[in-house]
Amino acid sequence: MTNLRTQDEFLQARSLTSKNGDISLAAFLSANEGKRCAVILEEIEKVADKSASNTLLMPWELGKLNTTARQYDTSHVIWISTSNAGEDIVFDFERDRGDRPCDRKEYLDLATRIRRKLIESLGASLVSRITTVLPFLAFTHAEKLALAYQSLPSDASLPKEELDTLLEEILADYIPSEGVRSIQRAVQRHYEDDMW
Repeated sequence: MTNLRTQDEFLQARSLTSKNGDISLAAFLSANEGKRCAVILEEIEKVADKSASNTLLMPWELGKLNTTARQYDTSHVIWISTSNAGEDIVFDFERDRGDRPCDRKEYLDLATRIRRKLIESLGASLVSRITTVLPFLAFTHAEKLALAYQSLPSDASLPKEELDTLLEEILADYIPSEGVRSIQRAVQRHYEDDMW
């Protein structure tokens, strides 16, 4: 999303997954027209020109996308967008909450605060078309362990005691603001570098 300036650039944006091959958003929408599918837009606030986000107004509200070439039926598309806008609110919430579980009311209040932050970043016109804002909370200890374990190479075979020690060393280097990348980097540092 970081290099998008116009609707044409938006439609020519390429998929980052290998599953769909190297196809543009326009080709994906055309191939999946009338079918239930999902489009994931990462870091939506990072467009080069904020007006490029206006491309999403009609698809999100009316289920269609008009271009000079054609009209796309997007009524069956599930649009999922990620954003780092509001992450400071989540980090403050996590710091204040500590280790206690988050209840439903707290979570919904947090979502409302983040929606307000998104309005500042993306504008009310776009955010008013977003059905639900779901804040990602910090990983629990069990989730961090699972992510660290899954980040190990598939051929990694260590005795249980060594594996447990390695996983705890990895988690000791975890930086919450960096998320899963922090865990992946720690795996590389603690496991892969030791293999040299």
